[in-house]
Amino acid sequence: MINFFRKFDLNIDVERDGNNLSNDDLNFLDPFVGLRLANFWNKFGLGGRFDMGGFGVGSDFSYKYNAFAAYQFSKLFVLELGYQGYKPDYSDDNIGYNVASAGFFIGGSFRF
Repeated sequence: MINFFRKFDLNIDVERDGNNLSNDDLNFLDPFVGLRLANFWNKFGLGGRFDMGGFGVGSDFSYKYNAFAAYQFSKLFVLELGYQGYKPDYSDDNIGYNVASAGFFIGGSFRF
């Protein structure tokens, strides 16, 4: 699968003491380039990914990374455990969105 863009569709609500101070919708496409590697030995695998994007087209700059270990239960099903991080930096005249997130993930894939 080849991807060239990430789509952001965010609804941002700011509240204080139950009062809604602001409500904004933020939508943009972020182009990106990157590298993804994975290698399996018998039923076990390791892999990772790093990409960066934005370049002033969508966000000013963004990056995403992850690393994972995988186990292939059958020819059709793979289970992955890993860690990933992501940080877009977007701003326009009305709003700025500069949030970093990182954490562990678990995922599965069916291949046919």
